[in-house]
Amino acid sequence: MPKRMFLRRLATTCVALVCIAAGCNNTLESDAPGPSTVDREFDLGSRLEDRELSSAQVANVALLAKVWGFAKYHHPAVVNGTVNWDYALFRALPSMLAAPDRERASAAIVTWLDALGSVPACNVCATMPSGVQLPADNAWIEDAANLGPTLSDRLRSIYRNRLPAPTQRYVAFVPGVENPDFSAEQRYANLSSPDAGYRLLALFRFWNIIKYWFPYRDVMNEDWDGVLAEFIPVMMRPLTGDHYRLALIRLIGRVHDTHANLWSDLRVQPPLGTSEAPLTLRFVENKLVVTDYSHATLGPATGIGIGDEIQRIDEFSIATLVDSLRPYFPASNEPTRLRDIARVDPRVRTGRARGCRCGRRLHQVREPGGYCVTQQVSRRGA
Repeated sequence: MPKRMFLRRLATTCVALVCIAAGCNNTLESDAPGPSTVDREFDLGSRLEDRELSSAQVANVALLAKVWGFAKYHHPAVVNGTVNWDYALFRALPSMLAAPDRERASAAIVTWLDALGSVPACNVCATMPSGVQLPADNAWIEDAANLGPTLSDRLRSIYRNRLPAPTQRYVAFVPGVENPDFSAEQRYANLSSPDAGYRLLALFRFWNIIKYWFPYRDVMNEDWDGVLAEFIPVMMRPLTGDHYRLALIRLIGRVHDTHANLWSDLRVQPPLGTSEAPLTLRFVENKLVVTDYSHATLGPATGIGIGDEIQRIDEFSIATLVDSLRPYFPASNEPTRLRDIARVDPRVRTGRARGCRCGRRLHQVREPGGYCVTQQVSRRGA
């Protein structure tokens, strides 16, 4: 399979997984067998409340996110589905938020891991296959100074004694193409407005999938640990409905891949509004240019010609608008991002106008509902 096709399928799967944890689809919960049929404690919510976090709390929660993801793909009791690892996360989060320092946070994580039982020594142990171009970066588990010696020892033991080609509860591989398949993850579609714990779950799922399964993480040009620390406090603040979905789009955008997006809810992607200028636009040499009319009558009636440059929309320069939209248009590169931004018709951002006035080089179009769109154009030949 071409590497790009692999990326496309992986990236879209990752984004679907975020939506699953967000409860932003309309499907029923997954029918895949698993520990959720036994452990039902958090079916109605994680019971974690919104709050502002200190820098120490962010660091401790980030450590838990990394250990949770590492154990998810390596610890035998988690890999085989013995425990509900999502709900185990909800049980561990309060101790992270209560820990006054890294030492006590690490001790709490050790206790949490030990509750899974000891990891038996493997008779035939897993080894890294030859020819892997981008192996997982697990060097962090060796950092005893940061983790604490006991936690580092636990993680190294888990990694050292992992079994070859185990049956994974949370990831499988598509026969013949070997794409990772995450469809066994619980969907929680009944949670229309996920609480802080479930929002963190969405972040942790996505972050760890990118860390362990994304083939281009070495060219993302992102400090992926820094992204985790950045979005933990975001997910812990009050976020409901569209604000939560917008946060997910911003998170997905940090992967820098055009194929990755919150495909189920692109309706929240700005700019918002119901009125549109009847123009087809495209960025040409970083200038927003009219290339066609989207309405045969209303387009020419604007007085704006094909080939004209749009310099402003209402009081905003195009550069200002692009800067405000950039985080919400995930893309592999800037030309692709500008392409996608230009495809969104410039919708009204300043509300209803009582009247539309035309000034020199200003063209305002009254749309159904009484909205006005203002464009400042640079005429051809001007």
